[in-house]
Amino acid sequence: MAENDEKQVPMQEQKPQAQSTVPKPDVTEIPEEYLTDEYLYPTDSGSTASKKKTSVMVLFVIGAIVLIIATLFVFNTLIKAKPGSLGNPGKITLTYWGLWDDKAVMNQIINEYQKANPNIKIDYSVRDPKDSYRERLVATAQKGTGPDIFRYHNTWVSGITDILAPAPTTVLDVESFKKMYYPVIANDLVQNNQIVGVPLGIDGLVLVYNQKLFNNAGVSTLPLDWESLTDISRQLTIKNQEGTIRFSGIAMGTAENVTHFSDILGLMFLQNGVQLSDISSDNATAVLDVYTSFAIAPTEVWNETLENSVAAFADEKTAMAFVPYWELEVIKHMNPDIDFKVLPVPQIKGTEQKAIASYWVEGVSRSSKYQAEAWKFLAYLSSKESLLKIQELDLKSGRQFPTRPYPRVDMASLIVQDPYMGAIIKEAPYMQSLPIIDRTYDNGIDDKNIAYLKDAVNSVLFGSTSKDALSTAQSGISQISEQYGYKLPN
Repeated sequence: MAENDEKQVPMQEQKPQAQSTVPKPDVTEIPEEYLTDEYLYPTDSGSTASKKKTSVMVLFVIGAIVLIIATLFVFNTLIKAKPGSLGNPGKITLTYWGLWDDKAVMNQIINEYQKANPNIKIDYSVRDPKDSYRERLVATAQKGTGPDIFRYHNTWVSGITDILAPAPTTVLDVESFKKMYYPVIANDLVQNNQIVGVPLGIDGLVLVYNQKLFNNAGVSTLPLDWESLTDISRQLTIKNQEGTIRFSGIAMGTAENVTHFSDILGLMFLQNGVQLSDISSDNATAVLDVYTSFAIAPTEVWNETLENSVAAFADEKTAMAFVPYWELEVIKHMNPDIDFKVLPVPQIKGTEQKAIASYWVEGVSRSSKYQAEAWKFLAYLSSKESLLKIQELDLKSGRQFPTRPYPRVDMASLIVQDPYMGAIIKEAPYMQSLPIIDRTYDNGIDDKNIAYLKDAVNSVLFGSTSKDALSTAQSGISQISEQYGYKLPN
């Protein structure tokens, strides 16, 4: 900004001072008694000179005290100043608890940020989600000893609100956030008109199918709706003479050996208009009846004697399975030669499209001393440039697939045609969240709700009605929802 030119004020012409006509006193003319101690330092406190002397000394002492206090205040302020501020040029260290992301990959992104921000140091560590991660996170945050930045699951928001620091509006504003991300993300992460997290990816259930098994059975129809999925699963199921399943059409119908069974039930609940507040309703019981029918004789295509669903698909013992995108890497690792395809989840014909979301979020601790700095870093980390760089580094590190599909709407065109990530991007606009997601290892709302749903599935397989099984589950899920602050929709 240009500075204003200073106006030159002409100096006034100075007149010569007149010589004083008052003669200067000669020191010899001062009376000798005026130079005595009694005059210079009077002992009579009531005298005028004494009072003046005392006032001067009092003012001097008060002034000295004020100066000392002010000096100590300034010194103390400088000592307590945040690193990077005037008077204390040290670095700010932000601790960051991550999950799964390779440390070498993340540190390359972090190093670039640190070069551009030399007063910031980011200490990134990879935590174990199975090691009571959520409980440790909450406990340390409440004590003020936890990380500045951390990862959490989208279904945990209601239960950890008190430790989440909202983003400053100068870093991220709500209106821009809602335009930048898919509706489910905005719905989950904008709380009380404040942003409480930012995702680096989006995920949810997809349907994987084995191309070879489809070809062997002469099946060319894709299971895009539940009706066709049911028919195809029966065509692809092969049993021996004793009725034992040799090859399964789809891994579905049980709870014990179907990984992500609760996600599948959640998907079906959403598509049938069922919320957790009414899982004992007629629509909910219809869902449980359909789900368990895939494992009930004589038309079963799956049962509890088979191996885990993900392993069975990788071993090519089942033709279809529901998994989240991240599980594709697991399948490919188990069987590098498998030829599978990925589809969006099937829909109910003639109804609004719906899918279930499951993704992880980066948040900032309310107990962090450097919330603004942490959020500035997350804004950088979630930028287009950083997300592209992370994906590039993921593939260079030897992964079969990038860690996760992009969560930003403005990046959808980059991967919507991808044979693996594309299915998630097609679902993303109509995804919704329910806190019944498998493998979050939260020992909280997800795991506890899943336990009730598991009991319900097992009860039906052992002969109970879906109505009775879900009525029991409803009571427990309502209590869990209240415990973790999850508001059950009416």
